[in-house]
Amino acid sequence: MVDLIGCIVFLAPFIYVIWDVAYPYVASSWAVKEASNETSGLPGVYLFKTTILAFTVLVGIQGVALALRSILVIAGLADTNKSRTGGAA
Repeated sequence: MVDLIGCIVFLAPFIYVIWDVAYPYVASSWAVKEASNETSGLPGVYLFKTTILAFTVLVGIQGVALALRSILVIAGLADTNKSRTGGAA
């Protein structure tokens, strides 16, 4: 129950806020194909900034998986011991 509440109350809003703040930042970087200001700097800084959005997507997917797993455990359809040990009891 704690995992499910944590996903809904804490993780989902956190992911939303990160995405909402980062998207304009990344979009403006892509619009100008931002590169480093240093002469020997990285040419594709916008690609690195895109990893912020990739982070939010991947953590969001993991949160959905955890929430679904929590629902299965609450419903009694999943064994909690096998899920934590990778199937080896």
